[in-house]
Amino acid sequence: MSLSSQLFIRTGGYLYDRLSLDELVEWIQDAEEHWASLSEKDESRRLADTIMLAAYEVQAGARDAASAKDLIRRAALEPATL
Repeated sequence: MSLSSQLFIRTGGYLYDRLSLDELVEWIQDAEEHWASLSEKDESRRLADTIMLAAYEVQAGARDAASAKDLIRRAALEPATL
């Protein structure tokens, strides 16, 4: 299974409280080179970037956990653009 597919599965796990945000972030960081190699328009790269941004904002106190989850949910459901 591709890393991109795994990202969407793991994001679902986070959204349904089977995985913590920290666990999701750690997994994304482990594949950092993969995400960086993708086009900025790639939906999985955009999702990974959104998750990382939301996590940084939570850590910095600029966003609460509930709004981070909402942001990530919306990013995961956005239709792909070409």
